[in-house]
Amino acid sequence: MDYQQIKNQYINYVNIKGRRPFTDFGFLKDVGIDETVFHTHFGSCLAVEQAIWVDWLEETIDDMNSEAVYAQYAVREKILALNYTYLEKLKAQRCFAQLTLQPLSNFRLSCEVLDEVERTFEDYVGNLLAEGLYSGEITDRPFISQHYQKVLWFQFVVFLRFWVQDNSNNQENTDVFVEKSVNFAFDLLARNVADSAFDFLKFLWQNTFVKSK
Repeated sequence: MDYQQIKNQYINYVNIKGRRPFTDFGFLKDVGIDETVFHTHFGSCLAVEQAIWVDWLEETIDDMNSEAVYAQYAVREKILALNYTYLEKLKAQRCFAQLTLQPLSNFRLSCEVLDEVERTFEDYVGNLLAEGLYSGEITDRPFISQHYQKVLWFQFVVFLRFWVQDNSNNQENTDVFVEKSVNFAFDLLARNVADSAFDFLKFLWQNTFVKSK
């Protein structure tokens, strides 16, 4: 049994049982996978879940990059595309996704199953942010720009949590949430009234108070 077959078996197990395995051994026994074969590919059932989620993200990135028009998008549009394309992956595995994202709640915005997703997400988004800083779509702010990846990761996780709880037809409310949350995040990253106010006050200080001394 190979890497992909184990992932498929795990998804089927969780969907049929309606829960995650209580133990790694229980999963292996129920589906008839040899422990040695399993550990050739994964260290634990958690590692299988992490691999499934990160593979969906990598497939999403590959799908977007395969579209010629994607390279012409502004960074904001690329982040929107990333959210929407990943959402389509999730819709095809809604039961599994809901069950494995149960640790997410109104009081928690992290869970171990997303650890690998976070690393892959931040690596990819880091390149997009560099692109946005170069083009001027995103404003470079001392000591703050280094945290932009976390802002977009926060938006992404909140979107996932919203989707898990969305019972609207075809999860259409999530589509609206993605658009509004990504636009809000980019309104924070782009030049805004706070930057203009800072520049104006800096100008006044340098050309009025400093010169008067």
